[in-house]
Amino acid sequence: MPFGKVILLSVTDFDADNTYDRYQELDLLRFKLNLHGYMMRAASQQMREWSRISKKALDHGISLFDLGSAWIDLYSQLPYVRGVEVLLVTDAAVIRQMDPMAQKVFQYVRAMMKMHEETSLDCSTCEYQSVCNEVQSLSAMRKKIQNRK
Repeated sequence: MPFGKVILLSVTDFDADNTYDRYQELDLLRFKLNLHGYMMRAASQQMREWSRISKKALDHGISLFDLGSAWIDLYSQLPYVRGVEVLLVTDAAVIRQMDPMAQKVFQYVRAMMKMHEETSLDCSTCEYQSVCNEVQSLSAMRKKIQNRK
């Protein structure tokens, strides 16, 4: 069955100093979902997740509502998360339509990760230059990192 998941978060108190660390915390949190009968594997570099639900869990009535509620509960535990909305999509055509938006978000994330993980911050040679120019918060983050080095 096709399965797409989008988790929208309303957050507070993110700035150029803490955004990377908070992103890492949010990204790793998805692996802490402990819902009996549900298993998820991920290939973060490909922006893909695979989910499995056991037959026993299905027999006990697990639903997409249960899954979405568990994600909401998990992310709501963080003090800087003000709201959580979970969109679950099971239509392959709709999932394909959402892919360009997901790719754009993934570009932002990769640009942020590159800034924090690489020693060279030469914007003229960076493949994410257009992304950083488009997103002011990434430019501010880059300047803070440059000042630290």
